[in-house]
Amino acid sequence: LVGLVSSSPASAHGVSAQINERNETWLAAFKQRDFATLEALFTSNALLLPSNSPPIEGPKAIAAVWESWSELPNVDIDFGANRIVVSSSGDLAYDYGWYTFDFDTDNGRVMAQSLS
Repeated sequence: LVGLVSSSPASAHGVSAQINERNETWLAAFKQRDFATLEALFTSNALLLPSNSPPIEGPKAIAAVWESWSELPNVDIDFGANRIVVSSSGDLAYDYGWYTFDFDTDNGRVMAQSLS
C-alpha cells in the first residue's frame, strides 16, 4: 500500500488509482511469469494467507509460492477491487473485491472464486 500525505478526496482518488494500477501490474507479472516484478510489489513484512495453510511471510517467500502455483496445469487467475478504502488520517488504504483461481487436475477443473 502507498502512504498518503493528505486525506482529501483528491488524494483518496489518487491512492485508489495507484492501488488499481498495482493490481494490474501484479496480474500482468503473474501472467508473464515475471516473479521478480511480482516480488517487488510486496513490502518486507507482507503476508500471504492461503486457505487452510500457515501464513507465508516476506516478498521472496510469497513470490515463490505464486511461482509454484503458476506451474499448475492451465492455471488462470484474475481479481479486482470492488471497493477501495482510504483512512481519514490518510496513512492506510486497503481494497477488497473478487477473485478467480482456476486450474486443471486429473479429476477435472478446479474453480475457486470469491465474488465479494
